[in-house]
Amino acid sequence: MNVEPTTKKKKLEDECSELKKDIDDCELTLAKVEKKKHGTENKVKIMTEEMGSQDESFGKLTKKKKPSKRHIRRPWLISRQRTTKSTMTKSKTKLEHQVDFDQIAEIKPAQNYI
Repeated sequence: MNVEPTTKKKKLEDECSELKKDIDDCELTLAKVEKKKHGTENKVKIMTEEMGSQDESFGKLTKKKKPSKRHIRRPWLISRQRTTKSTMTKSKTKLEHQVDFDQIAEIKPAQNYI
């Protein structure tokens, strides 16, 4: 009769020992997983910051690019500007000649009175 409880006790002690080993293994695995999780969270944080920085840079480049489109010279606009400049130059020359002619005309009558 005494043998049976002793055997049961030994069996339970062995089982307890195995359970303690399993618990230690689980705790070790948990520590590894938590460490890996922390590393992954740090990577995500760094990548999120980099994405924010890239978004900001992209926004700045987009803002700089929009005004530069206004300065693109289109061929039809260049042609129109050249035509306008030519017309204005001709008008200026014509007005200068007319002013010169008017000044000469004013001087001639004044010379007649002398």
